[in-house]
Amino acid sequence: MSKKKIKIIYVLPTLDPGGAEKFIVDLIKNLDRNQFEIKIVLFRHEGFFTEELKKIGIPIISLKKKFKVDPINFYQLYQILKSEKADIIHTELGGDIYGRIIAKMIGTKIIISTEQNVNPDEKPWITWLKKFSAQFADRVICISKAVQKDSLERYLIPKEKMPIIYNGIEIENFFHERDYQKNTLESIKICSLGRLMPQKGFRYLIEAFTLIKDKNFICQIIGEGELRPELEQLIKQNNLENKVKLIGLRKSVEVSNIFKSSDLFVLPSVWEGLGIAVIEAGLTGLPIVASNVDGIKEVISSEKEGILVEPKNSQELAKQLSYVIDNINTEKIKEMGKSLQQSIKARFSISVIARQYQDLYLQLVKEKGREE
Repeated sequence: MSKKKIKIIYVLPTLDPGGAEKFIVDLIKNLDRNQFEIKIVLFRHEGFFTEELKKIGIPIISLKKKFKVDPINFYQLYQILKSEKADIIHTELGGDIYGRIIAKMIGTKIIISTEQNVNPDEKPWITWLKKFSAQFADRVICISKAVQKDSLERYLIPKEKMPIIYNGIEIENFFHERDYQKNTLESIKICSLGRLMPQKGFRYLIEAFTLIKDKNFICQIIGEGELRPELEQLIKQNNLENKVKLIGLRKSVEVSNIFKSSDLFVLPSVWEGLGIAVIEAGLTGLPIVASNVDGIKEVISSEKEGILVEPKNSQELAKQLSYVIDNINTEKIKEMGKSLQQSIKARFSISVIARQYQDLYLQLVKEKGREE
């Protein structure tokens, strides 16, 4: 007689494009489905990564949240979670408030959340609701020391309930044996990745490019978001149309290929929980210029691994970009890419991270028991 699988339901708003959402997809793909029965409930709508999970047979239940406070949506989620009788409810992103409260109401034995970002612009009422619902969680996993520090201060969760498990990526999808010798008669290919939203700081990147527009470079910014019209206007105002391209969303394999064919990666974020884009780009061996913010500093931990600049400082960003462009073939820049690549390969493999999640799931099931 085979052992009954541990049933996990992941509750989150959507699977729209984003580093956190991509990590959740990769985590689920790497869990042992001989031990775990996995299902996803999306209470807002489906998204960019939905098909990737459907292809491997992960059941997805999708609801439609119409309002910020939507009692009908809450009731529908309650009915679904009550009927599913999961051993573990694991909430992510905006699923923490709804998911934890409902899980407590229906008597779920194990409630887990993952805190994916620092939240400096979080509205006070959301902070209060997250603080209230966090008391129901058995663990709130933090994806970095930066996130743990922010969550301790913001939500007052006991530190012993807040393990750090870094986000990881599928190493084989991004690892690249790079030829670092660049023909300097060709344009330096720069790339960046992120939602077009204030947190990612792309306005400061475009301002930096304005200061070095005489340099021989072209930049592709991968991503979509609310700031696209504003950023397009900024590019046009500064006559950068031939140098800076907003190329929209790309699938993971396309992102990997863009990184592998580029010469430099830049991430001008105002804040980051970790910076999964830095991890992906670093794994391809790219030299990186990024913001000197908590989270990113846990990936690029020394000047031998990358160049960090203060956020919102377009002039300093321009200076460092110019430096890398001018020195792209030097040993220092080559070694920077190689050093970060090896560090990431050792620390951020999704297979290693998935085992850490599995160990936590199994530990809590052993401690708290389960319905047979």
